[in-house]
Amino acid sequence: SRETFLANEALKRQREARNFVFKGDADAPTLTRSGRVISKAQEDDEDVEGDEYGPLPDQSVAEVDDGVTFVRRDDVHIALPVAKEKQTPKLVSLPEGARPHVLEILSTLNSRHIATNPPPFVDEEKNEALQGLLNLLKGTVERGEGNSALILGARGVGKTRTVTRALNLLPSTSKTTPIVVRLSGHGQPNDRLAIREMGRQIAEAEGHKVVHEDGDDEDATGEEGEFAPTTLPSHLLALLTAPSPRSIIIIIEEFDLFTEHARQALLYCLLDVVQSIKTGPVETTGRGVAVIGLTSRVDSLLLLEKRVKSRFSHRMWRVASPLAPEGMGWKELLRKGLVPWDGQESATEKEDKAVRTWKDDWQFAIETLLEHEKIGRYLDRLTGLSTDVRNLYRPFIKPMSEILCGTLDFLSIPDLTTSILNQLELSGWGLQQSKLKGLPHPALGVLIIAKHLAFAGREEFGFAMVEEEYLRFARTKLVGSGKVRWPIGVLRTAFDHLLRLSLLVPISNTTVKPQFAKVRCTLAPHETVAFFKADGGAGMGPEMISWGRLMGGHA
Repeated sequence: SRETFLANEALKRQREARNFVFKGDADAPTLTRSGRVISKAQEDDEDVEGDEYGPLPDQSVAEVDDGVTFVRRDDVHIALPVAKEKQTPKLVSLPEGARPHVLEILSTLNSRHIATNPPPFVDEEKNEALQGLLNLLKGTVERGEGNSALILGARGVGKTRTVTRALNLLPSTSKTTPIVVRLSGHGQPNDRLAIREMGRQIAEAEGHKVVHEDGDDEDATGEEGEFAPTTLPSHLLALLTAPSPRSIIIIIEEFDLFTEHARQALLYCLLDVVQSIKTGPVETTGRGVAVIGLTSRVDSLLLLEKRVKSRFSHRMWRVASPLAPEGMGWKELLRKGLVPWDGQESATEKEDKAVRTWKDDWQFAIETLLEHEKIGRYLDRLTGLSTDVRNLYRPFIKPMSEILCGTLDFLSIPDLTTSILNQLELSGWGLQQSKLKGLPHPALGVLIIAKHLAFAGREEFGFAMVEEEYLRFARTKLVGSGKVRWPIGVLRTAFDHLLRLSLLVPISNTTVKPQFAKVRCTLAPHETVAFFKADGGAGMGPEMISWGRLMGGHA
């Protein structure tokens, strides 16, 4: 029957489907058994799902297309120009024989041996401070004299180097080598600590046991007014006055800080011992004692009390900076610091070829560096701000350390330029000064008032003081000039703007009214004056500009 025939055909198709292997063309049209075409291989888009942008892609085809697309994208990326990686240039290794020279340069830059074995000065015979101090110390060492002197000079000009060089030039044997005692106003803030340090250094130099007669150590850090001896301790006095061929030289750094001690007792006792020394045979008279003070304050002699000043010899020498107008200048100073072997022919002949080649290349690089236009401009600006030699050497310390470590082979001009510029910005005339160029006129007026208050001795001020000074200036100078006085609200806004720029910084956290909160100006008064003298504040009017250029007081 028909039903049985259809059932048998269905079972036959199932058996064929299990073992079916298609060998034809998948795109061929569907045919009947008689060969008539029923439908085309690719139908039109009538029954295909899609959206407003067109039919959705077949997932199986999409996977293949994605793979093809990925390969094609790779081809596109390969065809694009790819930035080449920077190849680090191969550094020339530092010869083993050149390391001592680099260490010598570093010791000069960071002043490592300045207090023990400083390099000689140029034209030492013409150095007045060195020769005068040397003759004074010779009298103490050779004839047992008692002397005192004061070395004056700005910070970083070579005061310690001058004293140490004079000590190294003293003609002495092992039996007559002087005992050098070094004190500092920062290290010994009171007389008790200074006496202990003196006794320790003298006893160690003579091989004696250190003895303290002033009590326990916790008393040594007391207030300065609690300890003001009228005479030195007995053990220290015995060490200073005992007959001995070895004289004692006491070097006092920051001499002006010792004048702030209670009744200047230690200075009085030391200068009294110096004044009481009598010259004569070493066996019967006490040893020579010299007190040398080093200070950057030119008025240090005026700080001494009358009884102390009467015992001082009034010998004073001033040390001038090599960066001063009459000095050698920064170029010669750097040349001697960075090429210390220049002119030493005998030492060069004993070195091998690699070291001699390195020294020649190094000297050529330094000469090229010092002649560079930008380096010269920045160093001129740096030395114009300060005569401190340490500020000149400081930008070279890090590059020289990298050369010693092997990360650099020679000094790089761009890196060195950046280092000098950073040193400039930290020296006063830098980023803080550049902020003034874009300030509004009321903010510049507040800085002028801050400068005026600083010259009047009021470096800490509040907005109420600024308001009072401006109103006084307006009553005396702006009346009849046609200039409009700034409202107090505008002045207050300018004051707050300077606080946000850190040109004014608060100095206390106490809760007070805003107009009475104390602030301090981060610019020195002379920097504000220099800004207005350099055509700063254009458009403010002659009255305010004249006040800004004035070194204190009202215009």
